[in-house]
Amino acid sequence: MTTRGAMSTKKPLVSVVMPVYNAEPYLKEAIDSILEQTYENFELLAINDGSKDNSGKIIDNYAKNDPRVKAVHQENTGIVTVLNRGIEMAKGEFIARMDSDDVSFPRRFEQQLAVFAKDPNVVLVAGGFEVIDEDGEFLYREVLPAHDRDLKRRMLLRNPLAHGSVMFRKSVIDAVGPYTDEFGPTEDFELWSRIGTAGKFVALEATIFRWRVNSAGITSNNNQLQLKIMKRHTGELWKASFPKVLSAKQLRKDSRTYFLEYKKRGVDMKNIMLNDNAEIAVAMIRRGHPFAGLHQLGALAISNRTGLKSAIRQIGVLFRGGLGSAKRAIVSKRNAQ
Repeated sequence: MTTRGAMSTKKPLVSVVMPVYNAEPYLKEAIDSILEQTYENFELLAINDGSKDNSGKIIDNYAKNDPRVKAVHQENTGIVTVLNRGIEMAKGEFIARMDSDDVSFPRRFEQQLAVFAKDPNVVLVAGGFEVIDEDGEFLYREVLPAHDRDLKRRMLLRNPLAHGSVMFRKSVIDAVGPYTDEFGPTEDFELWSRIGTAGKFVALEATIFRWRVNSAGITSNNNQLQLKIMKRHTGELWKASFPKVLSAKQLRKDSRTYFLEYKKRGVDMKNIMLNDNAEIAVAMIRRGHPFAGLHQLGALAISNRTGLKSAIRQIGVLFRGGLGSAKRAIVSKRNAQ
């Protein structure tokens, strides 16, 4: 493998954009996890957004000792401005996001780049991640469906991607535009929604990242606002591209594919995929499309035993709290026609 000194003499393939703001307790662990990547041809743009602690000194020390680390200091402007500045400065073909209180697994870049190398139509690669607390203790693991269609269907329900774990082609920003601060603390999901129109998404089966739940972090402090704006985003996605009803045959095929791909890791991805589609079916009904929703539930019910359980579970959810909203959505839709 090429030495670090030699790496600094050639153009990096990957530019890591890391906003830094008062991250002193976790910053060294975050930076070390990048510098210990098995793939080494990258630059780390650590942008100190007016920190009041020792974060600036920490990134300066790293920059002195490793030419791949670029320390940038500025007055506090907020995460969106920092992210866009980092992308503008980036020399790499790929942008890897990284947050200053999280941890990347050693093979993250190697695994993500391998996906891009196989398919030029892929514009974004994510992966499974662990959620940890402020002390680094494991809380739970989030596993993502691997394939473009299923990832984008899940986006109709929620944001499935850990922001700091994503890698995307820099060129796609030229096509769809940069981050925007018009959507509060959901700038990542809003950008994924636009990037998704430019090409394929892929999620690695492997866990590549640790996402820290930090009570002082942006996500924690803006949770209610984030949920409110996220609901608006998902509503826009439904309007832009109403999901296709998947047949029982397709669901059986997908179930077998996910079972074979994930069984070695003991992950029931088949169950997760079927549950997502059951939630989508209920959302169809609640959004004024009862026939499509019932059709999807029926296809799930006859696809396999797991699909039947998922359909029954979501029918229960629908009857406990959703029929009133479904009726209002149907009336509203008719009045709009």
